[in-house]
Amino acid sequence: MKKFILLSLIIGLGFSSCKNAFEKEISEVENLLTDVNEIEKSLLAVDTAKVFSTKRQMEKDLQEINKIKDTLTREEAFRIDELFSSKKRIFKLSEKYADFLGQIDFSKKQLMNLKQDLENGLMTKEDFAKNFSVEQTSVTELKNKIGKRVDGLDVELEKFRLFRPDIEEFIANRKSKATRIEK
Repeated sequence: MKKFILLSLIIGLGFSSCKNAFEKEISEVENLLTDVNEIEKSLLAVDTAKVFSTKRQMEKDLQEINKIKDTLTREEAFRIDELFSSKKRIFKLSEKYADFLGQIDFSKKQLMNLKQDLENGLMTKEDFAKNFSVEQTSVTELKNKIGKRVDGLDVELEKFRLFRPDIEEFIANRKSKATRIEK
């Protein structure tokens, strides 16, 4: 029985001595990694085919409108603005999509390296605080950038789809007006 108690004590001391001094910090890094994974999920949930096809359609429609050399009335300008209100958001997302994925991968690598350094005892608590603060700021900024482009995007895409007949009608009216003026 004494041997069993002694063995249990030795094993218990062995496990407690293996305990990492940076458990709290490692947990914070893991939580930030979870945030990055959630950001990635929100970005990957976007129907990119829909976004890119909508962007192409908007470009074509705007080209058609710009081909007509007649000046827009104030009401027509406001109508165009209303019909293409989601243009900036859709264009920015399509331009930045690959960049966002790259930033997410970079953040993941940085956080994994930070975690590994903590697990291996290669970092002081002061160094961790500096590095973690930088990574936390980076993740927060990335979350805000992606959220600004992704949140409510489905509504914007649907809105453009619903406005599509109005856009076609507007272009047809502008063309017929320009043709009448030329005659």
